[in-house]
Amino acid sequence: MVKHKVALIGLTPIAQIFAKNLLKLELEKTYCLELTAMADKESQEFCVRDLKCIADEYSVIESNQIDTIVVCTESVNNAFELIRAALEKGKNVVTNNQTVVAIHGQKLWRLAEDKGVHLRFESTLLGAVPIIESIFNGFGGAKIDRVYGVLNSTCNYSLMRMKDTGCTLASALEDAVELGYAEPDPELDVSGKDSLYKLALLSVSAFGEWPDLSKQKVYSLKGIEPVDIQLAQKFGCNIKMLSMATKRGMTVQPTLFEEFSQLGNTNGTLTGVVVESDMTGPVFMVGHGSDDESIASALLSDTIAIANGRKPYALRQKAGLYTAPNLSRYYVRVPVEGCDKIVKANHVQVIYENTTQNKTGAYAAYIVETGLQRHELEEFVADAELVTSTCVFNVFQN
Repeated sequence: MVKHKVALIGLTPIAQIFAKNLLKLELEKTYCLELTAMADKESQEFCVRDLKCIADEYSVIESNQIDTIVVCTESVNNAFELIRAALEKGKNVVTNNQTVVAIHGQKLWRLAEDKGVHLRFESTLLGAVPIIESIFNGFGGAKIDRVYGVLNSTCNYSLMRMKDTGCTLASALEDAVELGYAEPDPELDVSGKDSLYKLALLSVSAFGEWPDLSKQKVYSLKGIEPVDIQLAQKFGCNIKMLSMATKRGMTVQPTLFEEFSQLGNTNGTLTGVVVESDMTGPVFMVGHGSDDESIASALLSDTIAIANGRKPYALRQKAGLYTAPNLSRYYVRVPVEGCDKIVKANHVQVIYENTTQNKTGAYAAYIVETGLQRHELEEFVADAELVTSTCVFNVFQN
């Protein structure tokens, strides 16, 4: 049987695990795969078998001996140029770079369709858990109403750390960096942009259209204080960085979840996704989305699927018509001395309330129901002269 020849570009730690796993399959003769070439313009120290790494990445792309190229390059611009060049040469591409696929996915996908090859990115979300495969090829004739989840392990770990120790977000992020759960500069994570990029890939898989990232609502995790973690616990809830997509658009924002709900109990570096459709109700999947071994496993799964003759994914319009509640729920935290302005507001109905006191002051927190959008509620709080020591964010609704 003819072997499916694979090249690897960008020898990151994840790529090196992938190469070792692929070599193991070669030795076991489990699949007709062969790692034929490796390239990295920055470093050529890594080798497997008698295969040495070379610096010229584009010579690998130009080779007529390669069927699939696995691109693990971390730089967005470089990864885009490499993936585009590979697709133009009629090569299948597998990548774990969610940023480049989210930003440039539409043009890359169109190019892959024109060439009749694969562009696969399972490893960008839940690691070894096949969420992209499930959405594209699962759910039968079901119409997907919404897809939502906790997609960023740095945010999730940091919020858990704040809950466990009472520390600030800045301190929790320092711990995440030290433990290798976050990049030295975690701004991409905290800002919600990393979650947005991952959510875009879920959205296109579910609804068949590439979203315009510039038109989506994204809120930072900044502004969450230890007192908010304390008050959330008094409500029997946890705070999570929620990413949600429907046919109408996407949002990324801190959100209050019941503590023992599926996503509310997705802790540490775990990430999770819920898919809701008209035929299935909620389907929950959870995995280690930032674990190197898990990501490498997903890269290998995509490569095996291509080698086994699977057809490229096809974008399909299969969206249901999710209808959001008429009234939205929000968590609002204010100083105790200003709480009357929330309680007595005509356009805000208080559902639950709690108070707490710490070394920074006394605070009241409310779960309110209102027809206002989040930015309108924030403007009301500011107009009520409560802008000091306040916090407003979403409360999850089924």
